[in-house]
Amino acid sequence: MQEKEELVEAMERGFIDDGMEVEIIEVSVKEFQSVLFGIFNIFQSYLMLGLVVGIAGLGIVTIRSVSERSHQTGILRAIGFQRRMVVAGYILELSWISLLGILNGVIIGIGFHWYLYDRFWRSEGAEFTMPWVSIVSIIFAAWLLVLLVTALPVRRAAAICPAEALRELTS
Repeated sequence: MQEKEELVEAMERGFIDDGMEVEIIEVSVKEFQSVLFGIFNIFQSYLMLGLVVGIAGLGIVTIRSVSERSHQTGILRAIGFQRRMVVAGYILELSWISLLGILNGVIIGIGFHWYLYDRFWRSEGAEFTMPWVSIVSIIFAAWLLVLLVTALPVRRAAAICPAEALRELTS
């Protein structure tokens, strides 16, 4: 790189009378790439923010769902469902709903990435690559966050006393 800079200075001295400038294309490309990657990092931040908001929304919906289904949960407990069975049912339901949403977002993201590649980079000879480790890590982390956010409402649902739920049905 030092040789290139020395060559640029020497060439510039020769062209200064004609009003010309000399630039290293490699430096210009790297500057453009850093701006482009900065924009992509902003996109990624917005997407992560959307994921967090979605997880919080799922937690709120779960709280409401658990409170509205307290009678049903109590009846399940009255007919012999143990606490861990109730928790397992809620976790299965929440995992299904959240993983469908997460995978939907991942598929849309991969499609968007493919579109950008096909539109702009394929003609440049770039190879299509995906950060699979990051994608799987985000899916797993988002699923764990969903379980963490919904743990308290699910534990409350499992703790419903069967007699109390049946008493509220008859009155």
